[in-house]
Amino acid sequence: MLFAKHMKGKGLRAAGIGGGCTIEGKINLMGVTFDYEKVMTLEEARELIVECSTELLRMVNSDPKAAQYFETFPVKENIFRIGIIGETPDAVRDHVRVVSISGGEIIYYADDLEKGESMSIIVLKESFAEAQEIVNRKTFNLALK
Repeated sequence: MLFAKHMKGKGLRAAGIGGGCTIEGKINLMGVTFDYEKVMTLEEARELIVECSTELLRMVNSDPKAAQYFETFPVKENIFRIGIIGETPDAVRDHVRVVSISGGEIIYYADDLEKGESMSIIVLKESFAEAQEIVNRKTFNLALK
């Protein structure tokens, strides 16, 4: 998958790819899970999930031949199930272990280090539009400096 190869340049390694379709055979769900071999802060996790979602939207929607394969076209982020699983050393407390987008909602998970449980605490939930706005604002502010 070209998308997975492109994301490899961001340090993401595809760990699973899947999807779903209607009875008519039209795609209505696209899923990919990535491993990320670094510890993610909330800000980094947000940037990665927004970049992945935006790039997948761009790649699919820029191909006019793709329209015949999708239930709705152009596709929107609500058909994505993208997950990024990061590293979590025991000593790191300010981290996001997993970030995922599903149905247009992004959820950030952290490990409960006191209980020794993986991905058990939801740190934040936000819409794709909210996350995209935060990332775009940061990029704009950096460009002004």
